[in-house]
Formats: sequence, C-alpha cells, structure tokens
Amino acid sequence: RQDAFDTQYAASEQVAVHAPERPDPLAVADDSSGDDAEDAPADDRGGLVSMVAPRKLERLAHAAVVVLCYNRPDYLRSTLSTLTTIPLADEIDIYVSQDGTNERVSDVVEDFPSVKHFQKKHALPKASKRPPVTTFVAAHYKWILDKLFMKKNHTHVILLEDDMIVSPDFLGFFEQTSVLLERDPSLWCVSSWNDNGYQHLTLPRTRLFRNSFFPGLGWMLRRSLWLELRERFPPDHWDHWMRVPSTHRGRECVCPYLSRNYNIGEVGANSKAASYKQYLKNIVYNKKRTVALGDMSYMLRDAYDALITQKVRDGSLVEPGMLDVLRGSGPFVLPYKREDFAAIARELRLMPGSVRGHHNFTTLLHVDRKELLLVDRRLSPFAELQKKRIAPHVGLEIRPASGPDESCHTACENANMRCDESQFDFVNDCAVLMKHMTCAKGCNKETGKDLPNEVVDPEDQHFGQCLVTDELPHCSGQHRATRRVCPCVYN
Repeated sequence: RQDAFDTQYAASEQVAVHAPERPDPLAVADDSSGDDAEDAPADDRGGLVSMVAPRKLERLAHAAVVVLCYNRPDYLRSTLSTLTTIPLADEIDIYVSQDGTNERVSDVVEDFPSVKHFQKKHALPKASKRPPVTTFVAAHYKWILDKLFMKKNHTHVILLEDDMIVSPDFLGFFEQTSVLLERDPSLWCVSSWNDNGYQHLTLPRTRLFRNSFFPGLGWMLRRSLWLELRERFPPDHWDHWMRVPSTHRGRECVCPYLSRNYNIGEVGANSKAASYKQYLKNIVYNKKRTVALGDMSYMLRDAYDALITQKVRDGSLVEPGMLDVLRGSGPFVLPYKREDFAAIARELRLMPGSVRGHHNFTTLLHVDRKELLLVDRRLSPFAELQKKRIAPHVGLEIRPASGPDESCHTACENANMRCDESQFDFVNDCAVLMKHMTCAKGCNKETGKDLPNEVVDPEDQHFGQCLVTDELPHCSGQHRATRRVCPCVYN
C-alpha cells in the first residue's frame, strides 16, 4: 500500500535539490547533507547537532503517537499501514482514538495488533441543539490528550488524524527536533507539516523554520504544555484557538520545509474536495528513509531573528508581478499589505486567505532555489529594516459599536468619523479587544464579515467571547448576535 502511494505521489521526488553546502543554515542545501554519516558524532551541544539519523528513541522513549478517527476506515487503514511500518515504530506506543463505534473503523484497528485502541462515546460534554461537527472534534482532542497525558503519563504526544500518511523518517524527525522544545521556551510545538510545502517550490529536506501560525496536521506537544492548556481548552475550533495570542503568548512551532506527512483526505470536517485538489494534494512529503537534520541551533529565537533580520535588511526589493522571474541570487524581499496577499498567493500558487507559515508575519519561501521573504508592512517588525513599515493612522480611534447588529460604518458615522478598512490590522487583535470590551470568556478566532467583535447574544454558543479573524474584515459587516469593534478616523 505504501508503494502504491509512493507511485501515485511520485512528484514529491522532484523536491530534491543539489547545491554546494553554504554556511547559511536557512539556505537551500544539498540533500546529501541529510545522509547518515557513520564517522560523525551523533549528538553535540546539548543535542542541537544531529549528524546521524536516530537509531532509537531516547528523548521520546516515553512518548506516544495517536491517530484520531471517526468514520473513514479506508483512510485509517492507509494511515496505519505507513505509521506502523516506518523505522522506530516498534519503540513508541501507537494508539487509535475512535470517536464513536463505527464497526468498519474498529475492524481496521483490529488488523493492526501492535496498535492500542481507545473508543470515545460520540457525544459532547454539554448538550447543544445543533452542534457543528467541529465541536465533536474539539471534544475528542481534549478527551484523548487528557487520557494520554493525565492517565498514561506520556511525556510527549504526537497527534495525527486518519487521513495522513507519514514519511519514513517521521519519528526520527520528532526525536531530533524534540530537543528544541527543551532548549527554547519560545517554542511550544513541533509539526511535521508545511502549509507552503508545494512541489513547485524548492523544499530543502533538512531545513526547519519557526512558524507563528499554528499548523496542526501532525504535531507534537509536551505534557507541560497540556497542563497549561487543558482547563481552558475550547469547546469548538480548537485549532483557531491555538492561533490566538492569548493562547500561544508569542510562542511558535518548529516546522520542516519538506513535510513529513501527506494529507490524503479529500473531504473532512474542515476541508472540501475542490480545495484539496487545488492545494493540499500538491503539498509533498519526504520519501527518504533516514534524514539527519544537522546543526539546529539556528532555530533558537535570537539566532533565528538575527538570520531573518540579515536577509530582510540585505535583500533586494521586488513587487508582485515580478515573482515568476527573480533576477539575481537573492534574497528577495516583497513588502505587502494584507489586502494584497490574495494576488500574491495566486502568483505563487499558495493557499489564499490566512497567511500561513510565517515568523512574526515574515514568510521565507524558496522559489527556484532563491530566497523570497514576504513581509507584512503593518504587522511584521522586520518591515522597518527596508523602511516599509506602515504605522497606525495618526487619528485612529478604536470605537465599539453602540450595540448588536450595527456596522462599523454606522458606529464611526455616529461619532462624525468614518470607518477605515486599512486600519483593521491594528484593531483585529485580542489584546485590543480586551481593552475595549468585556471578553468575559476570553478570545478566539472565527470567520464572518462582522469580526472583530464581542458576542453579546446569550443564545449564541460563543456568548461572552471576543472574536478576531484571519480574514480581511470589512466596515459593512454586522450581526444580530455581536457587537463590533471598529477603526474610526476623521474625514
């Protein structure tokens, strides 16, 4: 079955690159740098140098991998077929956590005797008239994380869903990168997924990046983090909640440029077939059996910031429309405003909507083996290095609407001002909302034309929460259940 997948997605082999070794740790490197080196030390500098791919699990000796599933037995079989046969799989506890009692799913699990099977009743902690599918997903995540950390006492848990096949070095990747969570408190998870890991980009096999946008889709956390999160874990859209500043508190995830898992799920709780075929299907993954990641010290916060600072400061400025032919060796810097990102995403063939895979709103891509940095002019601290930073309007006033079902146009007009959509980036922030609204039940991310806001309808499932969005807010949005927060300026 793995061979069938390898044949079907053979395009992923096109990511191999061949360039001379360079001192820049984020530059495109020769794939041979990931080969095992028998005469090299396996570990150095507290584990930050890994010159030999792991032959056993040491830091993850008491870790677990869990596959969450519901009603997709064929996908689950594909996932377990790869996961149970990769190197080091016999050294870690592998679980399947099944939401509900679908017999075909249970039969699949029985075909893998090394896998431990948990079943959760398909129900929510509190009754809801019409619970969205995502509430069951959030309840399932909390249930299994409590079981594995609080009852089974695992030190780390790697979470997969039932539509993910994994790379041969999947476990070796997490073993090597786990040291970064120990050494740097500004890192809080490791993910095997790159949202921008498309086959038409150059994807260095051994290179990592810091990701401010929580990726999910095959990720690892430590027990200490779960102890911090579990009492506040949300009843819905748990992944959106992980992206809220009041949750992540500035911490980031470690991600590979070349993913270590592949998403085979055309349809799921949060995906549609058309979007899958256009984007997720073209994100490729590593096929190499063992990969040594080398010196990872560049991933520590100060070192990484210094590298990005140098690249932005010394880079050549480019504009949209110039990205198909980048002349010169680079790096190249493209400062942008968020309302321009959709056009940039089309040009680079990235997923539109949220800007993913960024470090403090600066995204480092490799286009034709040349470095391209997308720098948000309003939100990235690195934009000032090219004197492209856009500051808030000098006359910006942040004004809540007088009540629900009122647009920002109306809210600003009531104060003899106008709503300025270009200023939403300075308002669409949990910390800002908490200064102007009650936010009694905290802050979360959602979608909708009436965000940012506070939910004031007691019948709404988000009552008492403030909500921000990764979408572009508009002045015209309004909703009977919410009270908006608006960017107003004088005419």
